[in-house]
Amino acid sequence: MGTNSNNINILYMKNLFYLLFSLVILLSCEHEKNTTPTNKLEGKPRTLEITASNGDGNHLLYYIYDTASGVFYGLVSDSLQITVSDKADNIVKVRIAALSSNPAFNATILYKVYMSDDDRIETITKVDTIAAEETAAYTMHYESNAVDTFTDVQPSNLFANNITNYNYQYDGNNYTKQKLLWYSLDLVLGIRSAEDSITYTYTTLPNNNFVPMQIPYLSAGYAITGSVENNLLLYALALKGYTVFRKNTYLIQSLISAHYNRTINYHYTLNSLNQVSELSFSATGDAVIFNSYKLTYY
Repeated sequence: MGTNSNNINILYMKNLFYLLFSLVILLSCEHEKNTTPTNKLEGKPRTLEITASNGDGNHLLYYIYDTASGVFYGLVSDSLQITVSDKADNIVKVRIAALSSNPAFNATILYKVYMSDDDRIETITKVDTIAAEETAAYTMHYESNAVDTFTDVQPSNLFANNITNYNYQYDGNNYTKQKLLWYSLDLVLGIRSAEDSITYTYTTLPNNNFVPMQIPYLSAGYAITGSVENNLLLYALALKGYTVFRKNTYLIQSLISAHYNRTINYHYTLNSLNQVSELSFSATGDAVIFNSYKLTYY
């Protein structure tokens, strides 16, 4: 009886030892899994290369993040720097600096973006830092919490001023139509107005705000030439989470212009992770200069 009892005790102790050892290993693995640091930048854009189709140089921009939180703060290259502040008292400040090899020739534009409590942009002003004065740059009008009119009131040039994007139509997923109104100076007839009706079609590629040219805003460049261009101010604000427009669910496939009788086609190249690595354009009608965009990611 004594021998059997000892054997049972030894077996019991062995089983208890193995159980405790397994539990320690399991808890160690769980602790390691829970304390493994998360890469907050994974999947976010790292660089944006912009190239003009006429060969007029290219710009390589680097995205700036807080590496601990992954929050976007701006874009920078050797000739351009865009920084977007956090919101404070419902105001966001955007500083756009053109950099020179001689710092004395650097030029800086400061915008103040007035926000609602739910991060909707209400108006954007340009700040004269010397005179401490603000003038309107972009104004917005909303109907039922959706943008109805977006106007660029900054002085542009003789060929296009007071560029107004309006009459937006939204199908629940994407902006499908809009109109554009602008004014120009004719040396004979004086101030004249022009209007365009725009229709958008879409791909099945999801829009994550990273790819340029997805905001339904057309500028003076489009009014004058019929060429689309990326507004880096609005693009940077959208990356920060501040916007005028609802985010399209899908990436734009084409822009159809009634005024220019032209269709602008968007062409996307995907990398091995199905991320958009390149965006280029083609158009029907007259030859138009477009920028192309290349993206790399973390």
